[in-house]
Amino acid sequence: MSKITFLIVESSYLLRRGLSFAIEEIRGAQVVNETDDAAKIIKLIKKHKPNYCLINQKFLHNKLIISSLQKFKKSTQFIGICLEQQTSLYGFLFSEFIYVNSDRNTILQSIKKLVDKIPNRKQERSKSSELTKREKTVLKEIALGLTNKEIAEKLFISTHTVVTHRKNITKKLGINTVSGLTVYAVIHKLIQLNYT
Repeated sequence: MSKITFLIVESSYLLRRGLSFAIEEIRGAQVVNETDDAAKIIKLIKKHKPNYCLINQKFLHNKLIISSLQKFKKSTQFIGICLEQQTSLYGFLFSEFIYVNSDRNTILQSIKKLVDKIPNRKQERSKSSELTKREKTVLKEIALGLTNKEIAEKLFISTHTVVTHRKNITKKLGINTVSGLTVYAVIHKLIQLNYT
């Protein structure tokens, strides 16, 4: 599944890094680059072709930058980085805004909405994250604490096949730890906890 890509254009190092970390927390999102240099914006958009460019309005100080950015509107959506909710002079360029004085969850939700906005993104994610019957069986055994070798012997398959199933499971679910997979298995009733 291809990732939804972001370019961040912001003068504040802390704000840039904070937005970058927030975006990387969203499954399926990736920051391809970040800059505080107005002269590099067009070059980076041409190079990375991001789905979204998060840009502080301060960078739109000359008409040449604005007209250059407008040429990319078909392939890249521009998201304004604002300190607080206010009307923007650049509403014609920005499709959305991220308000950096918002709390963490609000910012994450804004980014998640952007990721889900890309056409067929929701369908693509749900299809790719569905486990096959065999993967569910392997996941159940992982959650019960069996090793790859034990799972292979129990299911009459090779250890290599078990490892491949494990990789597919972690990729589809985005969960890399046994404890996380166990919680998933419990929530989805692949295993039951007995309290005695």
